[in-house]
Amino acid sequence: MKRVTAMLLSLFLVVSLTGIPALAGENEVVGYSSARVEPVDLTGVPDLLTWTAEAPAASYQITNAAGLVKLAQLVNEGSATFAGVTVYLASDINMELVSAYAPIGLDDTNAYFAGTLDGQGHVIENLKATTEVQNSGLFGAVKDATIRNLVIGEHSSFLSKFMAEDRVGAVVGLTQGNVVIDNVYNMASVQGMMLIGGIVGRINSGAPSKTVIRNCTNTGSVQGMRRIGGIVGISGNVEIVNCRNTGTVRCLDSSNGGGAWNAQHSAGGILGEIWGNTAVITGCVNNGEVTAKGSAAGGIAGSAYSASLGVKMSGCINY
Repeated sequence: MKRVTAMLLSLFLVVSLTGIPALAGENEVVGYSSARVEPVDLTGVPDLLTWTAEAPAASYQITNAAGLVKLAQLVNEGSATFAGVTVYLASDINMELVSAYAPIGLDDTNAYFAGTLDGQGHVIENLKATTEVQNSGLFGAVKDATIRNLVIGEHSSFLSKFMAEDRVGAVVGLTQGNVVIDNVYNMASVQGMMLIGGIVGRINSGAPSKTVIRNCTNTGSVQGMRRIGGIVGISGNVEIVNCRNTGTVRCLDSSNGGGAWNAQHSAGGILGEIWGNTAVITGCVNNGEVTAKGSAAGGIAGSAYSASLGVKMSGCINY
């Protein structure tokens, strides 16, 4: 009888664990998958380097580092938000010769990206972004934008020296409005002062607007002083679905009022701090070590601010 019971228990555990990806909604790989990328024929699609304000196209392709730098230049100088435009990566992009990378988008009011970037599964590699601006990452700020099918390589890194609320994410520093980040893989390390995430630093979307992050993977280390997350540093109105973190997440600040617990000094495998609005986390997995020195650490979320509404977590696992 004991043997039968043990066998049934073992079978239950195997079925339970192998069934976890289904809890994410589609019975697929948790996190990024190249199988989700739908290749697009870019024949005839103009190169972004040919962009003109007089005759903008509905789509562009980026073929090299100069094209990515051009995208940042156009957005940051206010020439274009690319609303309604899809920008494709046509190949892997090597940023090795770009010595002073400027994130695409400065803020969510004056200069931001509002189009669609489809990476087509290509890798952006050797992007060393050391910045002193508030919003930093591949994108500094996006609003009503979509970013999908993108890989940021392991030889890239993001370091902010803003030394305040710097909002750093490998993919986006700050989101505003209705934003979708889908099927993105970050391998780069991310480091800053506060609001630091492997994918997004700060979500500033407020109801009825929402930022949706799905099918994303972070394997890079994420480190800072306050509100640190493997996927997102701090949330607004957000839905995080089918995402995985395997990177180390560290909140290093211990200056928390002589040892008193402080939600700001928090680290989470998926989300550092849930703050206001609604946060829904579904089918996510954390495999990374999470540390919050002197305060709050959580495998999925580090802390939830007392005014947060509609916080829901389901089908998630912390290892």
